[in-house]
Amino acid sequence: MINGIKAAIKNESGVSILFVLGIMMMLLAVGASVMAAAFGNVGIGIRQERHNRAMLLTDSIHRNIMHSLQMDNAVFEDYLSGQLAWYIFENAGDLDDPDGIPLDIYISGVDIDGDVTLHFAYIIGNPVYFTDPATDITSRIVQMSATMRVEVVVEVDGGERSIISRAYYEYFGSLSGTDEYDMEFTPESHVGWVPISFQIISG
Repeated sequence: MINGIKAAIKNESGVSILFVLGIMMMLLAVGASVMAAAFGNVGIGIRQERHNRAMLLTDSIHRNIMHSLQMDNAVFEDYLSGQLAWYIFENAGDLDDPDGIPLDIYISGVDIDGDVTLHFAYIIGNPVYFTDPATDITSRIVQMSATMRVEVVVEVDGGERSIISRAYYEYFGSLSGTDEYDMEFTPESHVGWVPISFQIISG
């Protein structure tokens, strides 16, 4: 075997064959590393695309909620802004759940299904009573302020990673009525929900 190799080396054609084989082995090694890097880049690209889509969905959810909170007219209770304010007023004392309140929303046919939660801190003042001299009807006014944290969790890569984001809003307004069962929001003193800040917690 060794004598055969020595003979091949002494022969010019044998040397050229060994040289070609050596070059081929080197090219195969380089090709394998290039292919491995290419497949790795494809995997990174797919993960980045999923992450970008999740970030777009996160942004879309927050924009939709902010738009809904800023929609307002004379019938304040018809919109999310009024519904949340009324919910706080009616459920004062029962909103201390650390897990928050789930909010189901639909964006482009995608059901987020509980990945959006609302957390409240609020102050509801004592009723102030006044009597209209012309009608002799006594009404009550209640001032209310609240801070709401909107937390959105969007899963990436089948739940292996999550993008957690938070937006904060402040609310100021008041309600008036003749008794506790006949209360309405007062448009002239209503400020509504004002966005304060937004942050990505993880992702």
